[in-house]
Amino acid sequence: MKLTAVENKVEITLMDHLLKIEQETIDINGLEPNRRYITNLKSKGKEEVLLKQEIGTTEDGEKEYIVVYTNSETVNCVRCTQQQLYNRLVKVKNRLLHARITKKKVKLTILAYVVNDYGLEIGEQKFYINSEISQPCKLKVYPDFISKATMILDGGNIHTYTFDLDTIVDDESAINGVTRYTLNVNGYELEYKIRRKFKFRRNTKLYYVPMKPMYTDQYAIHFRRTFAGTLRFVKRMKEPIEDTRKFRLLESKPVSFVLYYLGRLLSYIRIRKINIFYEKFASKSEEGVYELYQKCNNSKRTKNFFVIDENSPDYERIKNDKHVLRKYSFKYYWYIYNCSWFIGSEAPSHLNILRSNNPYFRKATVTRKFVFLQHGIIYMKNLGVTSVFGAEREAGANYFVVSSEKEKQVVMDMLGYQEKQLLKTGLGMYSKVPYNSITNDSEDYITVMLTWKDYEEQIE
Repeated sequence: MKLTAVENKVEITLMDHLLKIEQETIDINGLEPNRRYITNLKSKGKEEVLLKQEIGTTEDGEKEYIVVYTNSETVNCVRCTQQQLYNRLVKVKNRLLHARITKKKVKLTILAYVVNDYGLEIGEQKFYINSEISQPCKLKVYPDFISKATMILDGGNIHTYTFDLDTIVDDESAINGVTRYTLNVNGYELEYKIRRKFKFRRNTKLYYVPMKPMYTDQYAIHFRRTFAGTLRFVKRMKEPIEDTRKFRLLESKPVSFVLYYLGRLLSYIRIRKINIFYEKFASKSEEGVYELYQKCNNSKRTKNFFVIDENSPDYERIKNDKHVLRKYSFKYYWYIYNCSWFIGSEAPSHLNILRSNNPYFRKATVTRKFVFLQHGIIYMKNLGVTSVFGAEREAGANYFVVSSEKEKQVVMDMLGYQEKQLLKTGLGMYSKVPYNSITNDSEDYITVMLTWKDYEEQIE
């Protein structure tokens, strides 16, 4: 196949898998799908699609194109589907201004407008509070990005959306609902997520801290952000303990405020640092973490505590250990807010209720240092840098235990850790298995263990 086009005074030739733009030649087979390649050519200042040629289909059976287009500065090319192309050419500039949750309503005020500098046809527009519930909307369309002053002074760019809280909690949407706009562009429905990022906030783990937490009779609700600043509406069933007086007192805003800031001060000035050990949901003692905690108890440089729920079958076995902290006790809160390190086989969020409504507790768990005592074969999972355990993510660890050289390399490649952060120690859950107790003469067994997913939590 040979195709030659001369547009905007740019000569383009596509022959087989080679794309030639003026003097620059690009192997389209080497282009990462939907990732823009910026050429060395300068644009003439006009936004145009210079070339769009079908080159095959994706694994999902969608037509795939090679597209050459200009923006106000450069000539670019991309290998993408039709929908991906429209998402690239039509932009929704938005910023969350205010969010509010009351006993009856959820209200969001958003600054938003559409940039359609390629003149595509824009149809129906909707605003979604979560994965299911939406309202029709009408964003103003501009041919180019506008200044912040124009965006604010033009009153048509400030939009308020109000939703009935009962309607939201009664629907079957996901626990983490994506708040977003959808636009119908040339027959394709495109999604644009609502974002709220702060340039001055370097610790992006704080994005996971709840905003505007609220309890209803049955649900705990709040907004939070993702690593990229995308706004999420979180709705989960309340745990029974959240209705007890003691829990409501110890997790109240005044008590949590005092414990958080006092603990933060003491953790900096204390000479003998505090380590908190725990396992999944802080309700077990079966993955080798308790045994590691016992070894660390011999240290004179640190104070070490193990957290466990009193309803756990393992609690009776270890409750007489004076450094075992009963989950949700005052002593438990005091030491968690005072500690320097969390050491566990799960994310620090497992120390409390998952997706806790308490912003101070969540801040404490994402700002302390963390050692992840990884308890499975991590490279057998399909993980990436967007995983909760990815470096700099919510459960990103300062040190990460791995079981082999192969696993170390996979964790570096997939989760973005540096080699100095990875501790090749083997898995702690096997620490009490006698060495050489399994040999070639041992019987062969295969154990199949099911795991859990957050989107299955509300399925009965």
